[in-house]
Amino acid sequence: MPNSIAYVAEAAAAWVMSAALDAGISGSTAILLAQTAYFVTSTALTVAGTAAITVATMPALPSPEAVQTPLKQTRPPVRQGYGRMRVSGPRALWASVPGWAVESNMLHEGRVDGFEQVYLNDQAVTVKSNHYVQSIGDAFAENLIGIWLRPGRSTEIPTPDLVAACGSLWTNAHRNDGIASLDMMVKSVRQQDLSRRYPNGEPLVSVVTRLSPVYDWRDSTQVLTNPATWKWSQNAILCWATWEWYGRYLERASEDNVTPNPQQLAAWAEEIAPALAYWTLAADICDETVMRKDGVSEARYSVALMTLAQDKEDTVRQTFMKACDGWTMRRSDGSRMVRVGQYINPTFEVTDSSLISLNWERGTDASAKVNLLEGAFLSPDNDYTAQPMDPWADEEAIQREGEIRDTFDLAMVPSHSQARRLLKREMYRRRAPRRGTITMDLSGLDVADLGHRWVRVVRSRGPMSMRNIVVEITGEGVVDFTKLSVTFPVRMSGANIDAWTPALEEGFKPNETNRTLPDVLPPPELLDAYASFQSDRAALIVVKVDNPHDDSRTYQLSIIDSTGAATDGPWQEGDVVTGGIELRAGPVGIGDYHVTVRANIAGRLTEWYGPPTAVSVTHAAAPYFPTAYADGTDINELKPAQPGADKTSENTSKDTAAVAGVPAGQVVANIAASADELIFQSVLNQAWRDYQDALNFDSSGESNQTKAINALYKATNALNMVNLIAALTSDGSAMALNSSLVMSDGTTNLATFLSLVKSVFGSDSVTVSQVMQALDAQSGRFALSVSSSNGAVTGIEGGVNGNRATLDFVSGVIRFISTAIGGVAKTPMIISGDKVIFTADVEVDGALLVAGSTNTLQIANNAVTDFLSLDVGFIGNLSTEKTIATLAINPKGGRVRIQWRANVGNPSSTEIALRLKVFRNGTNISGSLGTKLNSNFPTNYIDFVDDLAGYTSSVTYTLTAQTVTGTDIGDTGGSGINRDLNYLNFTVEVKKK
Repeated sequence: MPNSIAYVAEAAAAWVMSAALDAGISGSTAILLAQTAYFVTSTALTVAGTAAITVATMPALPSPEAVQTPLKQTRPPVRQGYGRMRVSGPRALWASVPGWAVESNMLHEGRVDGFEQVYLNDQAVTVKSNHYVQSIGDAFAENLIGIWLRPGRSTEIPTPDLVAACGSLWTNAHRNDGIASLDMMVKSVRQQDLSRRYPNGEPLVSVVTRLSPVYDWRDSTQVLTNPATWKWSQNAILCWATWEWYGRYLERASEDNVTPNPQQLAAWAEEIAPALAYWTLAADICDETVMRKDGVSEARYSVALMTLAQDKEDTVRQTFMKACDGWTMRRSDGSRMVRVGQYINPTFEVTDSSLISLNWERGTDASAKVNLLEGAFLSPDNDYTAQPMDPWADEEAIQREGEIRDTFDLAMVPSHSQARRLLKREMYRRRAPRRGTITMDLSGLDVADLGHRWVRVVRSRGPMSMRNIVVEITGEGVVDFTKLSVTFPVRMSGANIDAWTPALEEGFKPNETNRTLPDVLPPPELLDAYASFQSDRAALIVVKVDNPHDDSRTYQLSIIDSTGAATDGPWQEGDVVTGGIELRAGPVGIGDYHVTVRANIAGRLTEWYGPPTAVSVTHAAAPYFPTAYADGTDINELKPAQPGADKTSENTSKDTAAVAGVPAGQVVANIAASADELIFQSVLNQAWRDYQDALNFDSSGESNQTKAINALYKATNALNMVNLIAALTSDGSAMALNSSLVMSDGTTNLATFLSLVKSVFGSDSVTVSQVMQALDAQSGRFALSVSSSNGAVTGIEGGVNGNRATLDFVSGVIRFISTAIGGVAKTPMIISGDKVIFTADVEVDGALLVAGSTNTLQIANNAVTDFLSLDVGFIGNLSTEKTIATLAINPKGGRVRIQWRANVGNPSSTEIALRLKVFRNGTNISGSLGTKLNSNFPTNYIDFVDDLAGYTSSVTYTLTAQTVTGTDIGDTGGSGINRDLNYLNFTVEVKKK
């Protein structure tokens, strides 16, 4: 057996052996101590690491499909990928602006190598040099969809078209620096053209991308500390190694994203560099070519996967390992040993002298008993989606045991041939004839240090079939302190695991996807078109189309006049006649016209029939209106009353309060139903609504929804709005507002409305206030009215449950007025010119200023605060410095003002010099503050201000006094006569800075 114990462990063992023998310890005991030192130095409790992955039920990274759809996430995770995948990403922008739906997708953290193919939904499209998608038939017509791709430079380039369309919503500062991203603009089209221009619905964008460049230490042109020199590769080991030391510790690109950070460099030095020879061998094996059955060669092991910041490290590592049949263990020096799926004839032998036990489980264990293994791989031929591959079957086992299925997901493998090879290797392990554990002495620690994935067991005892066998180490080694042994899980193995015959074993990959847009539906065939005349009717244009015997179809005629202007008529089912379906349009006047037709088939529109068919109208006729209904009732009898009609006996006066012949109550109900439907349709299908809002803008910039709302508003104005208010609020379900009710530009308009509401409010005299109160009476309702004069707003009034607040704008004066239920209106605040007038109590920063008690000086100086007044009685002789007072206050970051007032007892003409000091938390902060007292000035004052802007907690002040000479206080007069001091008074004022 080769002697390859790690240098550090070997040195420690040798030192312990030498020291033990020098100390007179017996040889056997010294050997035992040396073995223990070896063990403690080279490993902890286990031989750290993870062996080959042999189970399919492990946590998974995002599936290929999961990273192809744009996402709307508040806090999207950091994501970085390797290899080639089709990706989209979280939306940094997703909005509707006039004429466009816009979005910006964050595809990848950091730089990507390049972009290869853009998809809209699952349709591959071509992006022209001007960044707009090339049309496919009638879909994606020219300049409808713009797409801009950015690779993730440290300083990116903004998209000019997007910035111009979005205004302040998305500016030149929105670049997504250091993030590979995609910007898209989708132009709005007419509602009737949606299905033709965007046949797959909302355009969902994705792009086939060569993801992160990786560091290949075998290439002398690449520099470890300069990612700009790295190159893109699908080599599974290069991608895995880059993730291990660089991707695992990736920080946001707000740093510089140019050089690896210290944590990444430390990971390289500690985890990869010491075992670099093994990583190099594994990378070389991944680059080896393997022949496919179609005669084309491919690299042995490639990878394509996307990682997220929150993914568990073991999950990512095991995903890389599955792509290359990888194997890894942590060595005693902390570095990571790796192997990939290629059999290596073992050089490590376990002999009778080092073997402690070999425990076998014969046959296939229940947890691994499978004879048909299924899986999926990432198929470039199928738009980079996960596709099932031919399962791997053990036909003989199926005959004996019946079919037992399991799955082995290989969605990170971008090749059907590679996936089939990995599937076979997995089945080989699962069907291994023997598995169990092997226990050897501490020489087993070399398994991790030297990367012995396969070891040979050479024995002189036991069955002949078990004396010279190869086993694969499949899991971590466990060290036994008491026996100084290492135990590993193993499976029988051998060179047959590499056997591969492409023609017989590669199987058949899925058929290539041929995705095409839905076929453009042919238009109905226009068989005939002519003008129809009657003596009492205007001309109609009659069109006959073929009858496909499909009741789901509806039709639309378009009439084009001599100027080229087209008028599209309503959708109609038509009448079935001999030889086809008859449609009508008009009435039309004298002139030459052209007519064409199209159909709506289950929500999809056909093309217009063309070229348009000519129709000539040769004489005029009366407007086309029916004179009577089918039951003989004359239409004139049902017309609304004419102005001034007041005889209820006349049939026409019954509809005095109606609109266009429909009773007012019915109009109200219709409008309410329309509003309900409008609201329902607005919130229906939230995800698609934002796009529709943009796509439905016409060339005028006004959306169809806006048009509908404006039409509803005009229809509402045609009705007595007061009746609408009453109807919509009587059950407390809704509220409407009509600004004309509260216009203050005179009484005529108001009187007109109020004369019509007496039946609603039960009074001949109704005021605006009563209308507001009626709204307020609805629990929880909010009413708002705006008054105006000569076009200028003069007031805003709002009410909730009878409480009212008013902003009044008259002659440059703003008044704030409030009225409680049953209360009197109060005006606590007025703004006039440069004055703010308060007529009620005012609270300033928690301090209440009672009306009539606050002087202007306090407000001007911002001195509204708490005051502390401290009187010190008879003090006596002050020949030595004496503490007069101590106080603690919390100024909360403001400032403190201390005013002193001193009074001397028995004043005489002799001056007394008084020295005062202020200590804050024991430190003199004032120096010497001086004042003089005599018979002319028996009382004097001193001010001191302490700025405490940086303090947020309480401080303690100590105030001292002493009689001194005048020179001590900076004055030539005064002496330190020991005369009694009657008292000192301190006024302390705290205020905001």
